[in-house]
Amino acid sequence: MLFRTVVDLSYNSGLGKVTKKNVPVMKDSLMTSELTAVRHANGMDWWIITPQYNNDRYYVFLLTKNGIVDTLDQQIGMARTVDSWQCAFSNDGTKFVRYGPVDDIYIFDFNRSTGQLSNFRFIPLEEETYQGNQPVAGGCAFSPNSRFLYISSQYAIYQFDLWADDIEASKQLIAVYDNFYSPYPTTFNTMQLGPDCKIYISIPNGVDVLHVINSPDEPGLACDLVQHGVSLPSYNAAMPLFPNYRLGATPSYPCDSTLSVRVNAPVPSNGVMVMPNPASDQLFTRLPGPALRPATFVLAGIGGVVMRRVDIPAGAEEAEMSVADLPPGLYVWTLESGGAVAARGKVMVTR
Repeated sequence: MLFRTVVDLSYNSGLGKVTKKNVPVMKDSLMTSELTAVRHANGMDWWIITPQYNNDRYYVFLLTKNGIVDTLDQQIGMARTVDSWQCAFSNDGTKFVRYGPVDDIYIFDFNRSTGQLSNFRFIPLEEETYQGNQPVAGGCAFSPNSRFLYISSQYAIYQFDLWADDIEASKQLIAVYDNFYSPYPTTFNTMQLGPDCKIYISIPNGVDVLHVINSPDEPGLACDLVQHGVSLPSYNAAMPLFPNYRLGATPSYPCDSTLSVRVNAPVPSNGVMVMPNPASDQLFTRLPGPALRPATFVLAGIGGVVMRRVDIPAGAEEAEMSVADLPPGLYVWTLESGGAVAARGKVMVTR
């Protein structure tokens, strides 16, 4: 099933309030890992697409400022036997791709004006194995110019040229897993084009690195894929998948290569104690000694929205904060002093 939830951002000083929750949109069995969107040709509305479970049927929903106003139902191509690991639209909105290591690659053309899929192509992929193991994870992403399709198949990454007369024959092997651990195997998983025009590749284990394709518009090995090329401040095993928000009525380049994506270096807790964890009512902060200068204890949601601040004067060692009215979930705390972050950690709020 597919549900929708409405958040009214006019409430709570822009933080928003849920006004409708878990309203059914589609009461059918759907593929659990395949939901994505692309902007309508009018540059304002959105098409949301999700496949039916183990079938060749696709549901395409038209989302406008008035909500979901239309649902298209189309059967095309071949049924999948299991969930794909990722589906994606090209950055110009003209191609839709699904990939999974069991049923391989499905490619469609997409009409941004009508929401219709067409010109189905199936590309079988003889994936690389590792120590006799078949791939069970992977993903897909397009180069910024929409020419190259990248497929990550857990133990290898491939590039296809969508402008070639024979897309299947254009396949190039870009990388094979290099047996690196950090601390678990850093194999390949889902992919996402970043705002800096690089493609970042997640890993299906809890590790502290990402892979990166530095020049995805370039053919073959010139795309410059660097395995475990990005260090993370903490362990991670997932990646948010974003549609191309820059796509308007006229396709434009979806990123800016002059941008620099910065990953914050890890900041230790430095002896700061935040307790209890989890917390349900009061949260106590204890410093390892008297504060040498004024400090601020800050509690923020995972998305970075600051929820609470408590000032700690010079000479103090403790602070108290109420979390009784905060929604349950994971929060990030920081201790700021002298314009810098002196310590950082996470705390869970429960009820």
